[in-house]
Amino acid sequence: SNSLHIDIDMPKRLMLLPSLNTLNKLPSTKILLDNDVQLYLNFPMADCKRFFKELAKLFLHESSLTFLTLKDIDGSTLSLLRYTLRNVRIICFTVYQEIMDEETINSLMSMSQTHNFCSFSAYAKNFATYQIQESVAKIAKFAPNIFLHDLKSSEENVYFGLDKSKWSNIFCEMRRANNKLHSLKIRNKSNKLFFSISSVP
Repeated sequence: SNSLHIDIDMPKRLMLLPSLNTLNKLPSTKILLDNDVQLYLNFPMADCKRFFKELAKLFLHESSLTFLTLKDIDGSTLSLLRYTLRNVRIICFTVYQEIMDEETINSLMSMSQTHNFCSFSAYAKNFATYQIQESVAKIAKFAPNIFLHDLKSSEENVYFGLDKSKWSNIFCEMRRANNKLHSLKIRNKSNKLFFSISSVP
């Protein structure tokens, strides 16, 4: 199932209510309100275009969106969402994907270039492959704060199979593209490499 978690304040959620009511009648769609603060949507792929159109109307005059979390959404859906929210700044963007595929990575890279994320977090099981690491490094050029989490690990931070010198080189490449990057924290624990990247406030 695909899910979208979006932080919408109450007045705007009321504006979106007709769309939510329509989608909620579908048997495979679930909408949950969490203490009137957050909106969780689970929707079938066939209905996401219709919902995103309504979402686009809602954020037509919005300049920023505080939180956006996606779970198990494919690259084509991400592309659609990117178009829908093309004029909206996403402050904190989080993606959960069991296996991060190339299409998803490409969509994320496009979003990172156009949406000016303050923070980008990704959770997946295949971060150990160099191809994915390289792609995520490209995303990090455009997101000053990037946090990657390996779903196979109980650790809060991410494990990468690259040695420290290689990550330092990647960081130098990122910094050339984004001069606000100022620190790369790498620590070694139980032969696992953890890192986080931060920017100048």
